[in-house]
Amino acid sequence: MNLENVKKSLRPSKSEEVKVKHFCQKLQDALSQNGFKTKVMLGGSLAKGTNLKGQFDADIFVQFFQNGELSDNLEKSLKSLGYEYQRIKGSRDYFQIKNEFTYEIVPVLKVENYKQAQTVVDMSPLHVKYFKENIKGKQDDVRLAKAFCRAQGIYGAESHIKGFSGHVLNLLIIKYGSFEQLLKKASSWKPKVVIDLEKHHEDPLMALDKSKREGPLIIVDPVQKNRNAAAALSFESFEKFKSSAKKFLKSPSEDFFKEKIPSLKSPYLEIIPLEGKSDVVGSKILKVLEHLQRKLQKHEFEAQFTPYFNSKVLVDIKIEKEILKGDMILKGPPKEFSKHAREFKKLHKNAFEKQGILYAKKKRVFEDFRKLLKQELNSNYVSKRVKKITLK
Repeated sequence: MNLENVKKSLRPSKSEEVKVKHFCQKLQDALSQNGFKTKVMLGGSLAKGTNLKGQFDADIFVQFFQNGELSDNLEKSLKSLGYEYQRIKGSRDYFQIKNEFTYEIVPVLKVENYKQAQTVVDMSPLHVKYFKENIKGKQDDVRLAKAFCRAQGIYGAESHIKGFSGHVLNLLIIKYGSFEQLLKKASSWKPKVVIDLEKHHEDPLMALDKSKREGPLIIVDPVQKNRNAAAALSFESFEKFKSSAKKFLKSPSEDFFKEKIPSLKSPYLEIIPLEGKSDVVGSKILKVLEHLQRKLQKHEFEAQFTPYFNSKVLVDIKIEKEILKGDMILKGPPKEFSKHAREFKKLHKNAFEKQGILYAKKKRVFEDFRKLLKQELNSNYVSKRVKKITLK
């Protein structure tokens, strides 16, 4: 297998970058005309030159040199440009414009170090500066790492993925020098892996707060020494990366860089998510699945949901029995809790005791799990959190 061919396939076209830079210049001109002293700069992977082909999301930072109502000041200039935009609530409100690209425009205060930052996003330009100085010549390796993780379903630090963020993959490539070296080292990782590129601490495990060193991978942020850049990574994603690294090294293939949409057998769910930030949208989907699982358990259906977050969201359903016959058994309080026990017996005349616990029989409302699930898919709780959800 030739990795050079994969690298070429992941590189974005120059025309994409030109369009984004043109938008940045228009925004800079509007801010200047409105009297604001600012610097408009690219953020994220576009700024570092590590964006993947076909990625049409662009982070743009508007760095204000003076404190004030930064979000309001930015909004004045956006209005003068005439674009339709959405103001999104956050620690400091930011803006989203959707046309050919999805622009997320974030107001930040110019700071020299993390102690001056009012919100975490104020540090973003310092991160960009660090990476531009340290990632030169390794952009293709970062793209390989991103595509590799995305194909394994472990790309992104969002709460519904708990995988490797682009930020973390950048730091790992800087640490190990190349994609292949990263895989070689990762294949023998044992938690906890500790990386401190700038040697901020003599012992990071002692220096960082307990909450920031609970995961399998600790990477001291190079420009924010009190932060573990990999804090969101789960043990499951860590082990999946290790396992995939071993498989690739044993038998390299371009398939390791291609997203796989699983072929699921019925029953499964197909979900069209709401529009919005990936973390928020994914969190809502997980809440829906937790809700459905609770409802099924309440009616004695034992089911396990396994979501796959790719270009479409599919949820595999493993259910012990799809049809249940006979009465349901309700579990009541322990007999020794006399007040609650009396109330339970009053509600259920057929109550009986087993090993000190009260139980009662109740006529089953749903014998077929599909009927129950379809009813819940149409509930207000579910419809508020996803755009569309279908039982297949």
